[in-house]
Amino acid sequence: MHKLTIAATDGRGAAAAAADWAAARAVTSGGGLLLVRVVEATRHDTDADVERLLAAARPAVRAEADRLRTARPGLDVVVEVVAGDPGEVLRALSSPTAVLVLGAEAHDGRGASLRERVVSTALGPVAVVPEPGVDDDERHGIVVGVDGTDSSLSALAFAADEAMRWGEPLEAVNAWLDVLTPTQVGFMNIAPVPRTGSAALREVDPQTSLLRSRHQALLHEAVSTVLRAHPGLVVTERVVQGEASRVLQQVSRSRRLLVVGNHGRRRIARFLLGSVSHAVVLAVTGPTVVVQAADER
Repeated sequence: MHKLTIAATDGRGAAAAAADWAAARAVTSGGGLLLVRVVEATRHDTDADVERLLAAARPAVRAEADRLRTARPGLDVVVEVVAGDPGEVLRALSSPTAVLVLGAEAHDGRGASLRERVVSTALGPVAVVPEPGVDDDERHGIVVGVDGTDSSLSALAFAADEAMRWGEPLEAVNAWLDVLTPTQVGFMNIAPVPRTGSAALREVDPQTSLLRSRHQALLHEAVSTVLRAHPGLVVTERVVQGEASRVLQQVSRSRRLLVVGNHGRRRIARFLLGSVSHAVVLAVTGPTVVVQAADER
């Protein structure tokens, strides 16, 4: 269970939206909110310089904490202002038992953005929250991408917990193109289907129908597992033929939350995001959580 919520703040619009989302989650989780401001210092700064930077940042962070407490009486907020590299500090604060929340800050396209760095290296779930939209009040439900991999099953378990916490229905989506991967085949203990080529796959093609039925079986088996843990959860299963990131972005446009797994691997690729989570993180249209597989944390 992910009780503690940690929000990174820097005073910008997306960070304020992230803090609001984190505060709302903290109220439902009962685990409190840690509001963090990371001040970047250069190697030329002396200890006195760093302390001045920290002192200058504290009033704004305390004011932000007061704003959140006023909006949600009883909210337990702890403020922390530290100096260092934001990516490294936030990774160190991340945890398998906490949710780290970032604003979807603007990026100039040079190098990896802060959200990419943190999501790819965090030790627990990371939520990326964009600036508020005009239709945010109309968002309902939680969507999770499920493809049978360990990270997607962790994402499904997380999404089920959040759906129960928020009192929202859950939609589990399996998006597929042409074949099941070896990992997915192993998950379902079924024989692989020979590759026929995307151009040959049509709804009228028996091969396509077979693939669809296997994806449906994969999804249903995964959902059945979380329903045993949450018997009161309302879940809709949806299998869509299409590119996963595009399908999930489209389906989640009117939803309260999108949850995806990170297929990046530790060690060699620990600083890389999987292709789906990377595409989703770069183009968030609503609150989005990326979850690591349990054995990759």
